[in-house]
This record gives sequence, C-alpha cells and structure tokens, in this order.
Amino acid sequence: MRDVFGLVLFAAALAGCSRRSAVPLTSSSPAPIALFNGTGTSPNDVVAVEEVLERNHLRYSTLDSEQLNGLSEARLRHFGC
Repeated sequence: MRDVFGLVLFAAALAGCSRRSAVPLTSSSPAPIALFNGTGTSPNDVVAVEEVLERNHLRYSTLDSEQLNGLSEARLRHFGC
C-alpha cells in the first residue's frame, strides 16, 4: 500500500510539473518574461514573483547573473515584447 501511495505522489508531482509556466532559457520557444534570480536579488522575492507568474500561467524563464551577461542584445530585446 505504501508503494502505491508513493507512486501516486510521484505521478501527481509529474503532472504538476507539466503545467509549470517556467521555460528553460535555452528553449526553442522562448518565454516573453525573464525572471532574474542572480546577484543582488532576494531569494524570497524571486520565489514570490515566481509564484505570481505560475498562478497566472505566465510563461517565463529564470536567469542568473552569468546567463544574463551571456545574452546577446537581440535575445535580451525579446523579453518584454
């Protein structure tokens, strides 16, 4: 019975992940919103903003300082359009 319960929890977790609005920065279908979580940000604030984005089913990508510094000007312009 315990194994079945664990399997149900695992399946529920997978189902929840498929509905997430987060899109990898490297995706071929990029998200229109960039959520910066790098140097100078408050981890709690980043989580709070991420929860708002998720709750509203808005597609976004998170990026840290290194990823932000590596973005081309053209790619950076994509966000917010």
